Amino acid sequence: MAHHAALNPVFSSVVPPSSVTCSCWSHYLVPDDTRGTMGSSSPGSYRVGALLTVASGSTLRFYDLASGTTGGGTLALRSSHQLASTITSMHSLTPPSRHPTTRLQSEASLLVAMGSHKAACVSLDGRTGHVRADAIVDFYKAIREASKGEAQVFDHHMMVDVSPTQSCFVAVLGGGVSIAAVNITSNLSAVALSDPFILDLREISKSVAGAAADTAALAVKVQQAGQKNKLVGTKTAGEMCTNFGQVLGVQFLANYAEPTIAILHCPRGRTNAAFAAERRCPTAITAISLSVSQNRAVVIWRTDILPTDAMYMRAVPLPLGGLVAVAPNSVHYVSSGGTVGASLAANGIAHVSMAGPEMVRRRPVNPKFGLSAVPALETTGRQHALLEANPRPFQKLRLRLDGSNLAFVDPTTAILTLRGGKVFSLELHGDSYPMIMSLAPTKFRVPEVSGLAALPVYDEKKLADIASESSSLLAAAAGTSSSAVQLINPEKVAKTSMKGAGLIFCGSSLADSSLVSYGIKSITVGSKEADPVKAEEDAPAPAPAPASASAPKGTKRKAAAAAAAADDDDDDDDDAAPSPATPTLTSDNDDAALAEEEDALYADTAIPEERQTQFKLAQLKKKQQQQELQQRQQQEAMDNVAAAGEGGEGEEAEAITEVVIERSKVQTFKTFDFETVDTLVQTGPLGHSCEGPTTNKDLPSSEAYFGKLGREKIFAAGYGVDGGLAILSCPGAGSSAEILAEVDMDDMTSSYCLPSAQLLLLARASDPCLLLKQSAAMEEISPSDVADSKLAAALSSSILLDAFEARLSTSVVHAFFVLLPPEGGSALLLAGAWQKGVLSFAGEFPLTGTLAASSFAFTASSVGAAFRFADGAVTSVVCTTKGAKGEIAFASNKVGGGGCTAVNVFVQNADLFSSSSSSSSSAATTTSTAAPANTDLQQATEDKLYATENDGNEAFTSPLYETFAADKSVAAYNLSSVGVTDVTPASAQLFVAVVGEGGALSIFPMGGSSPVWACSSNLGYAPQMLRDGAGAEATPTSRNNTVVTVEELSFFVAGSIAGPQGLRSFYVLVRTSTGDLLMYAARKLFSDEAKCSFAKCSTDVIVRGSKAAADIAALDVDMDAPSPPPSSTYSFPKLFKFANISGHSGAFAATARPVWVLNERGGASLLPHKARHCAGAARFPVAAFVECPFVGSPDVSGGGFVTIHSRIGRAGTQRMSVFAGLSDVLVGGGMLAGGGMHVKKIPLGVTVRKIVFLDESAISTNHHPVYALIVSMDEEVDNSAMDDDGLTMQERDEKKIQEANHRLDRLVDADLKGHEHDFHEWVETIDREDFLDNKKELGLTPPGVRTKYQVWLMDAADWTVFQKIPMAEDDVAQCISVVRLTEDEDDLQKKAREDAGDFNVPTSLFVAVGTAHVDNDSEDTPGKGRILLFEIVKKAVGEESKKVGGEEIPLLSLAYEKNILLGPVTVIQNLPSGDRMLLVVGAGSEVTIERWKEKKLVQVGFHHANMHVLKMTIFKSMILLQDAYDGCQFLVWRDSDQTLTLLSRDYNRTVTFAAGVMSMASQIAFCVHDDRENIVVLQYAPDEDASRGGHKLVHRSDMHIGCTAIDMESFLCRSSLVSASATVASTWSALKSAVGEDDVPDLQKFGLFFGTLEGGCGAVVPVGEPVFRRLYALQNIMANALDSSAGLNARGWRLKNRAQGREGAGVEGSKKNVVDGTYLTKFVNLPRHVQEELAAGIGTTAELVMDNLLEISCETMPM
Repeated sequence: MAHHAALNPVFSSVVPPSSVTCSCWSHYLVPDDTRGTMGSSSPGSYRVGALLTVASGSTLRFYDLASGTTGGGTLALRSSHQLASTITSMHSLTPPSRHPTTRLQSEASLLVAMGSHKAACVSLDGRTGHVRADAIVDFYKAIREASKGEAQVFDHHMMVDVSPTQSCFVAVLGGGVSIAAVNITSNLSAVALSDPFILDLREISKSVAGAAADTAALAVKVQQAGQKNKLVGTKTAGEMCTNFGQVLGVQFLANYAEPTIAILHCPRGRTNAAFAAERRCPTAITAISLSVSQNRAVVIWRTDILPTDAMYMRAVPLPLGGLVAVAPNSVHYVSSGGTVGASLAANGIAHVSMAGPEMVRRRPVNPKFGLSAVPALETTGRQHALLEANPRPFQKLRLRLDGSNLAFVDPTTAILTLRGGKVFSLELHGDSYPMIMSLAPTKFRVPEVSGLAALPVYDEKKLADIASESSSLLAAAAGTSSSAVQLINPEKVAKTSMKGAGLIFCGSSLADSSLVSYGIKSITVGSKEADPVKAEEDAPAPAPAPASASAPKGTKRKAAAAAAAADDDDDDDDDAAPSPATPTLTSDNDDAALAEEEDALYADTAIPEERQTQFKLAQLKKKQQQQELQQRQQQEAMDNVAAAGEGGEGEEAEAITEVVIERSKVQTFKTFDFETVDTLVQTGPLGHSCEGPTTNKDLPSSEAYFGKLGREKIFAAGYGVDGGLAILSCPGAGSSAEILAEVDMDDMTSSYCLPSAQLLLLARASDPCLLLKQSAAMEEISPSDVADSKLAAALSSSILLDAFEARLSTSVVHAFFVLLPPEGGSALLLAGAWQKGVLSFAGEFPLTGTLAASSFAFTASSVGAAFRFADGAVTSVVCTTKGAKGEIAFASNKVGGGGCTAVNVFVQNADLFSSSSSSSSSAATTTSTAAPANTDLQQATEDKLYATENDGNEAFTSPLYETFAADKSVAAYNLSSVGVTDVTPASAQLFVAVVGEGGALSIFPMGGSSPVWACSSNLGYAPQMLRDGAGAEATPTSRNNTVVTVEELSFFVAGSIAGPQGLRSFYVLVRTSTGDLLMYAARKLFSDEAKCSFAKCSTDVIVRGSKAAADIAALDVDMDAPSPPPSSTYSFPKLFKFANISGHSGAFAATARPVWVLNERGGASLLPHKARHCAGAARFPVAAFVECPFVGSPDVSGGGFVTIHSRIGRAGTQRMSVFAGLSDVLVGGGMLAGGGMHVKKIPLGVTVRKIVFLDESAISTNHHPVYALIVSMDEEVDNSAMDDDGLTMQERDEKKIQEANHRLDRLVDADLKGHEHDFHEWVETIDREDFLDNKKELGLTPPGVRTKYQVWLMDAADWTVFQKIPMAEDDVAQCISVVRLTEDEDDLQKKAREDAGDFNVPTSLFVAVGTAHVDNDSEDTPGKGRILLFEIVKKAVGEESKKVGGEEIPLLSLAYEKNILLGPVTVIQNLPSGDRMLLVVGAGSEVTIERWKEKKLVQVGFHHANMHVLKMTIFKSMILLQDAYDGCQFLVWRDSDQTLTLLSRDYNRTVTFAAGVMSMASQIAFCVHDDRENIVVLQYAPDEDASRGGHKLVHRSDMHIGCTAIDMESFLCRSSLVSASATVASTWSALKSAVGEDDVPDLQKFGLFFGTLEGGCGAVVPVGEPVFRRLYALQNIMANALDSSAGLNARGWRLKNRAQGREGAGVEGSKKNVVDGTYLTKFVNLPRHVQEELAAGIGTTAELVMDNLLEISCETMPM
């Protein structure tokens, strides 16, 4: 600790967040794609498409519905973008209910609300995939002015809603301190926002009738109670100053001509629903008409009788209009005029949160007029519907609506999802007051939903209107007639892509998100569709009719109904729990409709005499009860009237008593048919993690697994029934379960496969090829075993350069070989045909010149080959069959004009690069008009300034601004190809792609001499767009005179073979001379594009070689390179495309950092490949790759592959690995998470709280790694006993009188003895009893929830649980760890042990679990917890040992427990103390040191933390203590005097979520993550003045990371020298042995890796001072020079988010000094000349910056 230099951190968002926080649908125009290709439709023909936009934290993703007959409803990823702000909500400006956008280049326009108090109109450019902000409005100033000094308002996210006409939007600021309205205007080029109009809520509240009285009444109650929080809701300063209260939501009303908003707010504050009715403060809805242009806001109406705990509201579509407000126990419909038209109780306790008892539907009792029904409550001139139960024929409800979500799918029907994922249908019956609302269950369930986005399918008329309107708008934009822009028949619109009545996207932040297709059907009660079988089962038994057979018509049915009612008088027929299946129907039908049917039914039925007697007795009993009830009610009513007369102006007597009236009923209702058509796999929130293996089947179980098994990152993921584990890894980094065989070899340069004969050809550097045949194993064979004499002689004597196999006919398979004579010279192309298992000579073609590269592809009729020679010439050869024996005819042709640097042959549809005159003219017509004729100079200037179109063909100029004007936008991630579909045999054609001098790309048809597609942009300099016909440009000159050339390129299709064609994309992969990898996606979108273009895709993986590897290579140490072939000019391929590996097609790049190019949902991702025992610092770690269809796994479709990589050992040593495929990567329950990693989910159906790998040889084996988990599961508690207390009405009245008398006695006692505190406790008890009072007439009691905890042992071989240890019912498991405790021994025992030669102190192995005690009310019991120590046994007491795969597996057995009275045990870890192992325990606010003595724990030390110990990180004898509410403390354990001493602490008392230790060499720093999504780096530097003598941890740097983590784990940062190795330890040791320790930097760098609650992953790693300064300066200049996605300020977003006002006054200001690695990744994807300009701006080179970013990219990967 002597060196206290500042440690410089780099933060990188390694995996972007995946959980869905919000989503919305948009309609947009796309070209008619009936056949899937753009050439198939006439120019100017469009269709209406649907685009789904999903926000995940700061990530914005766009999904399209995949095209193709099998792709209906499948989501295809169009692109993803990282924004510099957290997205809180989104609204489409082109929703499904309106016409698509009129801007040709923008496919979708969104209004995005962000956590930085900004709102932006964001547009997606369909051509380039860029996201731009047309307009941004910042509300920070408005919040600050309206807050009146209140600080907490800045922590509230904005609530935004857009008007139905998309003409304006409103934003609720600071939770309700202010509301802003903004006008939205749009033209053909952009969307504009007006200045915000800030509503004066104080003046608005004064204008509301009764607001002043409410305020006065509130003050009186506060004064009388003496305790404001006891009687009224809590109100912040901001709410008190506006008198408007907390705003819960805002929605636009659709029934008004002017924009009119409805605000859900709490004018009197928020109260507890358990309070008595007279003390509840209702929630109000206020309707305000807006005129933003006139700065006018007028209150139209206000309704303030909604439940006090109302949560949110949703607008009801036209023609009905209005709002639906949802509370935890009820749902309410409010009309556009402010009338509560319907109120539905979700359970029997819904009345407790109503404004008063008068809101519950009851009968009034009037002594004069008797009983009569009151249909509604009259308030402020309006009549409001009263709360009632679910109508018949549905059952009464027992639901909890907290955590629910609601979305309307038609004007009267909505889908409601509950917290657990159950789906209900909410329907409004009737179109006028009074209305009926029903809530019916369905059989469907989805993961817990955070938001619903519905996409209804409109009928043909609606689609025709959309098409017609869009056609005229497009025609106006182009300045042509509407006939020039054709729209297809609307009937074709996505009937191919949608099922049923529409689609609904169920976005989840806790689990997977689902795309659900739904169908709606209307049902009439009594019809066959109403499920009569279920109705008969649930309906009460039919009552007997009177004995008289001549009874009048209908009397028998009435008597039967009366008997049924009498039988069910004591036990209501609706008390049964609601079925999760279809709505349960009762037998209550209309009398007139069924009278004749029932008379006929009972006409000849003989009723038993016993049944008749029961019926008469029941009737008599019911009549007596009704008479008694009526008499008692009349007496109570008269008493109330008398009391009111005596009281004068006292409280008004309540004239309404609770006599339940009959439930409403509906005659028709709608049912849903759901089907999950697609699922977006998401991790959900990521919690605690550990590193460990899964399984390794190829290693013997007896072999020690330490260092043998690859480690993966395993997270606790998800929540509840959707919870489980998430395994984060990359191909080859795990335990290599897919490896079938490994063979060591030397000097192999490439590998090829002949699938028909199951042959593998291995090309050698200076010797003929090696042939391996697949049988039981790979065995070497001679060429003469499979080929005739001529071919065998050539293969045995020549050097193999290339090989290819193709089937040109149904019976003959041909093989082609490019061979080089051993003495050098010209190569030879040989062809062979397989005849009866023998490869016969079929032809040859001499290749004159020095061959440099070759490429093959084939169609059903021919094989195309292209050969590049050393002089830059390219020759294409077409190979066709002739004769019956399969002879090959060769036809050659010169391609290009010389100077070629790369060539590739590929197959695509013939019309992809075709062009017709009509298409060209139409395109010219569409794009000739850039703006309307009346566009003024300012508009033209703005269009030019903000234009995002960039073809990458502008000439390079020196001025910085002009350079960035062309390439200022960074390409999108996961960009997919659009308008390009799968190759069909009928239209397949061979093409030759040639990169000529200057990097110009030209595409020729095979056999042709003129290009069909050409772009003169320098491909080596990474332009953003490649377009056909671009003009010539000057080659950018490098500042350091470095010319970047293209060394290789490959065209390929990536995606799932069996999936829809919309999920496969067409890409071109480019490898440059600098070692970089560029990727472009083919896109063909609009009618002005006669041919496809290629848009650059952003990649987050750097593949070039590092400077450190080049320095080692300069030492002249022969590390791995095989000897060059005689023709050293030949370049063996490094880009390999594969057709089917594990059911996917894609590409593999054998670059300095080998990567896979895999496609998920249409968007490609790069995943690094790891090889076991790979040589370090290798220029090309993987020398060869080949797809092998015959080595695949039988359980997975598709084949496997073979790699040859450099192996540690002597120079030239290689290892061939045979893989069964990529099933561990392309798994069904997995996802390509980004950042070069994939995720595999293990669903467990529980919430995983903690996970730890039992890294002990006595527990885990190679075949069965064992993990210990703490899991929790929620169980429903049946509260049906509360539905009926078993008392009669008289007994219930007597009980209430007794309780009232008891309360009066307590009140008198409190008044006389001064027990005021006891009185308030008694009042709360009474309130709680009233709160739990269930009213059967409204519904049933909802179930409760009980959480149980267990400890699991899992076998990672198949993730099965082989032991479950339940915790006690009152115990909550908090932590788990594997500990070793030193056995206590005296001096004699120690001497005897050492004399025997055993110098290891004996230890005992335990699995330690810490628990907290929770009482029956789910409250933590102060000062109680337990330590449980489990020992490892082979079998539990009284049980037999368990075996898996013939191996005994360990079990846990409780060996010791200790009660801790200091608090809940949250931390248990080992603490080294000399040669002993102690136990450090965190319990509550105390830290204790425990010693294992005489088989029990004895406390030997302690330390007092301030609040709550959350986590402790131990290194050596030092401890970093994380206090949940009081920052961090740095402790040290002194073994000499057995004391735990505080060295230093953080005096900024912040709420701490996670903390960890990172180090580099001798520097150590602490990283702290707080509740405001910041990371703060602290250091112990006692020599500095800022440390106050060492007592304070020095604040070094900080950054806002925009996500929330709950755990940080240290990990070893891997250098680029070993980045390709899956076994880092062995690779590093071999590298140091070969080069020398002085020339290899040491691996002494540890960073922090963590998962986030948003489903992403991040890392913080330290870097050296020169690298830090260089990158820190670069990010500053990039923030100034480059466009940020959506126009946001990336640098401002990373500033520390400090609390406003008094809370943040004592917190240090922002220190910055953290490099944003996520933002710097954009540098990798910029064009080459822009990179050099940026690097020159900070006085460095682009090569050095790229090398620094490469090191950071390698170091932030945890495996």
